[in-house]
Amino acid sequence: MVQYVQSVGKRFLALAICKRCGKEIKFVKTKKGKWLPVEQEMVVITPVEKIGKPYITEDGQMVYGLPTAPDCCYTGISDIKAYLCHFANCLYSGKQNK
Repeated sequence: MVQYVQSVGKRFLALAICKRCGKEIKFVKTKKGKWLPVEQEMVVITPVEKIGKPYITEDGQMVYGLPTAPDCCYTGISDIKAYLCHFANCLYSGKQNK
């Protein structure tokens, strides 16, 4: 069961459990209106093209990036806060449903 826990504008964050790996995840609505499963915590990333993992910001924008070093803080200049897409982290994301 999905439970709504927080509202961010018109994009809602919802708690759920991944059916494949059993991990707690959230859903964020993208700018295109699709619900995307993401990891629970936001991280600070540096946007990069082609080599980064998929992330989604709180306002629903999809970006590719790499996490910053753990001792770095969010400056708001080039780094952004975003959620890692769960598909990039799920142990079973490449498996087909049976």
